[in-house]
Amino acid sequence: MFRDAKKYFIFLGLLFLAACIRDDLEDDNSTKKGTNTGTNPIETTGSADAGSINKGNPDGAIKTDGNVELPAADGANTSGPDSAADSAGDSEQQPMTGECSPDGATIPCYQGDSSTKGVGICRAGTQTCQNGQWGECTGMVTPVEESCDGRDEDCDGETDEELQLDTCIPDGMDEEKLKAQCKSGRQKCEDGMLICELVDNAQIEQCNGLDDDCDGEIDEEADTSCFTGEVGCEKLDSGEWECQGICRTGSQYCVNGALVGACTGQVLPSVFGEICGRSPAVDDDCDGEVDETCTCIRGETQECYTGPEGTANVGACKSGEQTCLFDFYGPCTGQTLPADETCENQGVDNDCDGDEDEVETGAMCSTGKPGRCAWGTTACQGDDTVCEAFNDPIAEICNGTDDDCDGSIDEDFDLQYNEQMCGSCYRRCNRGMECCRGQCVNLSSDPNNCGQCDKVCTEGRTCQSGSCQCGPNTTLCGSQCVDLSSDPNNCGECRFRCPSGASCVTRTCQCSENLTYCSNGNVCVDLSSNNSYCGSCSNACDAKTERCEDGACECRDGFRPCNNKCVDFNKDNGNCGQCGNVCARDQECSGGKCICQNSDLTACGDECVDIKTDEEHCGGCDQPFCATECKNGVCQ
Repeated sequence: MFRDAKKYFIFLGLLFLAACIRDDLEDDNSTKKGTNTGTNPIETTGSADAGSINKGNPDGAIKTDGNVELPAADGANTSGPDSAADSAGDSEQQPMTGECSPDGATIPCYQGDSSTKGVGICRAGTQTCQNGQWGECTGMVTPVEESCDGRDEDCDGETDEELQLDTCIPDGMDEEKLKAQCKSGRQKCEDGMLICELVDNAQIEQCNGLDDDCDGEIDEEADTSCFTGEVGCEKLDSGEWECQGICRTGSQYCVNGALVGACTGQVLPSVFGEICGRSPAVDDDCDGEVDETCTCIRGETQECYTGPEGTANVGACKSGEQTCLFDFYGPCTGQTLPADETCENQGVDNDCDGDEDEVETGAMCSTGKPGRCAWGTTACQGDDTVCEAFNDPIAEICNGTDDDCDGSIDEDFDLQYNEQMCGSCYRRCNRGMECCRGQCVNLSSDPNNCGQCDKVCTEGRTCQSGSCQCGPNTTLCGSQCVDLSSDPNNCGECRFRCPSGASCVTRTCQCSENLTYCSNGNVCVDLSSNNSYCGSCSNACDAKTERCEDGACECRDGFRPCNNKCVDFNKDNGNCGQCGNVCARDQECSGGKCICQNSDLTACGDECVDIKTDEEHCGGCDQPFCATECKNGVCQ
């Protein structure tokens, strides 16, 4: 018996403890009713009726479509503008923490700056309610440092901008060749790929204390040429000098990067002008003509030369001949002047300096071919100067280089959709990722590749488990996710559009101030003056006889009320002259009187008679009965 009593008291204790816990929970719910801290977001699996929030819900839970119920928490009124319901519909919502229900409910999340969401690669992710707790934000992509890949990775609306580009070695070259030619390679981002451009740093040597021509010497053969004459030599834009006749430039000493001293060694035009009788005759005054002031005998000829002094009849250079015309010598013809040394005419001194074929070869040059065949050195090939490539074409290798020199890079390899080489030769996608257009993506959550490559979720939809789905509190209408509680183009149901100027509030169209929404016509009207909706949405005035004034149908000018309608006593056959006065069948109302339709007859009461021949109304309606024949309104 003692054992049974002990069990009885234990049972009573448990009942008391359960009652205390229930009271605490009820007290807690009473203080939390209609509040939410924002830590428990609202989640729906379909469209939510905004008008159903907290209606008849004593425990403070927020219900949507009957499938999702989230307990309200402390700190925020669910009916207020800053409620959790608002934040749950915010596409830029920060990841949530804390309790949730039911399991499987989802909400969007994004931790980046709101201005970057949906720009470039940046996309919102998804949180899922698991075991009563909000999980991690998955599938979210936030801004990262920009790299050369043809994508906007910092999500600022620009692609491949402000990149950190380094020096490099162009295809087919090595570092020693670059140094030898005083050239360098510089990276350049083009069409989402880094290419190496050759930059030529060599310049004409100048007197500035620098090795301008990159030959290892400073200020040697610097631009120290000078000329003090007014005519004879001209300095070109390239920095080189061009002289005529005997004129030659001189030089100034270059000391510590500065020109010093007088211009020595220059040859100025002859102060005597043309000197006659020289053989061959030369251009002494450096004006481009020879002996143009020397007199002569007509038909007489002489040897002439307009090139630099000392080059006549040297190498390929030959004197010409001029003929005396009208007592003065004409132009010098048939001469050969110095020319640049080329591969043509090998064994010939073209520049007439006494040396043969000092053509510069071995300089780095562009072959005009793509890829590894792009660069080479100059060489003579027959009479032509050619650029011989450093490298010959080889079979294409997946290495980011045009190995076969056909203008395409790695064209034999699928870099767009191969998970083993996605976007570049050695980039392998992680497990569970697919390669779409050269990017490793998660097909289960990527809104631009949802379920398959290039399948894009439209605005407002997120990718969940490889399917484009609408977010919380939104419904799929056509191809767009909309909020039926606030979208004026889909108010309460898909494709139900509120009239112009109206807004959608809690799934119902609402008009602006002083206007009333009439659902039977889907219009916003002023009930005080609208004929079709006068006083109420169901009351319409007769457009011909009535007008709406102060919300009531009033008779228009010329009409009077009669039997709950407005009539014209001057014309109404049923109310002619007064309410209820009906004209006979062969009569019509005109000017408020019933008159016969036949103008030869006279209306007498409810009939039309010919008072000229009718014995009962001979001569008029009120005349006594005519016992004899009525002729012309007179009893005979």
